Amino acid sequence: MSHATRKASELGISIILVAAIVIGGGTGPGLISDSLLLMAAILVCGTALFLLDEHEVDGRIIALALAACVAVAIQVLPLPELVLHKLRPAAVRNAMDVSAGQIGNTFGTLSLVTIRTLDYLVFTIAATLLLWSSLRLPAHRVYHLVKPLFIGIAINAILAPLVLATGDRGTGITGIFDHPLRGGTFSNVNHLATLLFTAIPFIIYFGFRARRTVITMLGLAYIMVLLLAAGSMAGLFIGTAVALAALVLAVRSMSEAHTRLPLLMIAVWAAISIAGVWYRFDALTADSKLSRSEYARVSFNAIKENPVFGTGYGTFETTYPIYEPADSIGLAIVNHVHNDVIELVYEGGMIAAALIIVYLALLGLRLFQQRHVPFMRAIGIAIIGILAHSLVDYPMRTVAMLFVFVTLNAMLFHRGLAEYVETLVTPDRKKDQVPEHHRRGRKRR
Repeated sequence: MSHATRKASELGISIILVAAIVIGGGTGPGLISDSLLLMAAILVCGTALFLLDEHEVDGRIIALALAACVAVAIQVLPLPELVLHKLRPAAVRNAMDVSAGQIGNTFGTLSLVTIRTLDYLVFTIAATLLLWSSLRLPAHRVYHLVKPLFIGIAINAILAPLVLATGDRGTGITGIFDHPLRGGTFSNVNHLATLLFTAIPFIIYFGFRARRTVITMLGLAYIMVLLLAAGSMAGLFIGTAVALAALVLAVRSMSEAHTRLPLLMIAVWAAISIAGVWYRFDALTADSKLSRSEYARVSFNAIKENPVFGTGYGTFETTYPIYEPADSIGLAIVNHVHNDVIELVYEGGMIAAALIIVYLALLGLRLFQQRHVPFMRAIGIAIIGILAHSLVDYPMRTVAMLFVFVTLNAMLFHRGLAEYVETLVTPDRKKDQVPEHHRRGRKRR
């Protein structure tokens, strides 16, 4: 394949990634921006996958992604209504005389809301193609995908103070987005926080690698201020953990003379973050502290009723009232359980649980294999941060964070990237590579 084709593939994937981070921050169903992004991703990544050379990829992660597509597709396959009637629990049969996924009078689907599960099928196909096409890129081009990540994060970091201070009405860009802006270009400040702390390991890696300690500390301070301003308790707590992990690992590889400022930053960050988390937690009402545990309890009851196939991906908001206690119905619309693992098992059953377990096993194995490569450690910390936030929220239900997560996994599981990164010249290596007679000559002059 020609150099121009590989470059065009990288450019196309980069444009999709930036576009997703900038306009894919909505969480509601039926967003036009999300539909356009997903269709564009399928077209661009599918074309890139067809054009790119046969680069060796990790077949396990691709097989897992394809299995996820199949798991979603099974839920929208037409099945005889008599079979579905036996599979559905009594609570669902009593609440729905006819399934929302019914086709005609004799066929239906495992999903209780077929149209929503079809949306998630497109979601999953787009993510799989992005992963696969990125894995097929040469190592140096996968490494360059950090650039569109930083561009998208930078745009959000610039807009975040204005949006947080005035709301989308004060930014003058209300008509560009089809979702309300509450943090950067996201409709949920918690998801903005996820994006921001994803950047932290890379700021530390590239900053310390270039020996720009002061600039790195200023960048981290700005991210911390944004996390505090966003008011996301989980985002601040996980962001602090991500920063501390990345800083500690970076300090271990630095000389003693360069560790003083980072160590001071670690202490200050930890102190301010603990105070911020304590303030946010203390400000929460008792009802708000208990509500998410209630969502989880009701969701577990629903999982027991639909253990194998779940209710259908994307159906949580529609089916949750079936299992909701009578005294809670109508008090608030529960659109997510605020724990993506529970919600995935709720919607996808034990099949989804098995896929999650397999992914975590592959992730742990890959992180162990790449534990000595600083750049791969930075990727791993970012991925773990996103997964941790998914235990208390739903950031990857946005196209923006899903594509960020997929891109990070493509980097981590890429065969050849770790070796390529290790060959890059650092400032110290540049000094070491200067011929001895050149160094002596500069001293004489």
